Amino acid sequence: MESLVFSFIFSLVFSWPVIWLMRKLKAGQQVREEGPKTHYAKAGTPTMGGLIFILATLLAVIISPVKTKDVFWGVYALLAYGLVGFIDDYIKVFRHSPYGLSGRWTVILQVIFALPFLIFNWGTLPSAFGQSAPNWLNFAFYLFIMVGGVNAVNLADGLDGLAAGASSITLLCLAPIIWATQPTATVVPLALAGALLGFLFVNLKPAKIWMGNFGSNAIGGVLVVSAIYSGHIWLFAVGAGLFIIEALSSMIQVGYFKYTKYISPLKKGVRIFKMSPIHHHFELSGWKEIKVVVVFWVASAIFGLLMLGLFYLLY
Repeated sequence: MESLVFSFIFSLVFSWPVIWLMRKLKAGQQVREEGPKTHYAKAGTPTMGGLIFILATLLAVIISPVKTKDVFWGVYALLAYGLVGFIDDYIKVFRHSPYGLSGRWTVILQVIFALPFLIFNWGTLPSAFGQSAPNWLNFAFYLFIMVGGVNAVNLADGLDGLAAGASSITLLCLAPIIWATQPTATVVPLALAGALLGFLFVNLKPAKIWMGNFGSNAIGGVLVVSAIYSGHIWLFAVGAGLFIIEALSSMIQVGYFKYTKYISPLKKGVRIFKMSPIHHHFELSGWKEIKVVVVFWVASAIFGLLMLGLFYLLY
């Protein structure tokens, strides 16, 4: 718990200097033209705010007396996936592009950074499909979970405070499960949860700085690595229900649009949602941004508590 408290304080301390720095560097976020029109007014809001909670998390981990392999890999996930997001944000900000790093290169880098963790931890990773499952199947599954989990968190980062709040809730609900199986592995997720709460305290709507992909990728990396260390990856699928819904809404939207445009007799792209990910659908349905965010926080809490309840019931 010390890492959570210290990171919260560090996040408060780092917030204003980082906000000032990003404004000084004119690191303003470009807004996509196809996004909700209500977001156009946010153009120019400083981004790369993930630096705030990444620094706070790192400092809290450094002063923690716990220095174990799982702490190292938690920090690795924070920095490695944060780097992918940083490259994306750098292209958006300093090359003035709203699209950033291409999707292909994003996935390639995410796969590359997943491999060291999976290879060096392979002997201790629990089998996701039972002891009789072939090694290649488990390896492919964990690789998919790491890449998919990071991108799911990234998709949830579309409204002020949504990703930070939902992620901190999921991390806090996951921590008791990790503690029951591998206590030292709670240091990094608790530190990140505290740092995110500090980030939210300073930065709740209207956002003074956006975390950017720098932040959302780092969060996703820590979330997935922590879930793997918990030894209950299928329970994590329950706790991360909000992020899964966000990802599925985008996949369904794109898949159905392409099917109706290129394959079906209609030859006319049809969308199921007004916009994806699904938080934009509710926004375009007339919900105020703050209502969408709070409702999604509550949903994240429900999924997290359900995960905890199932853990104590089954184990």
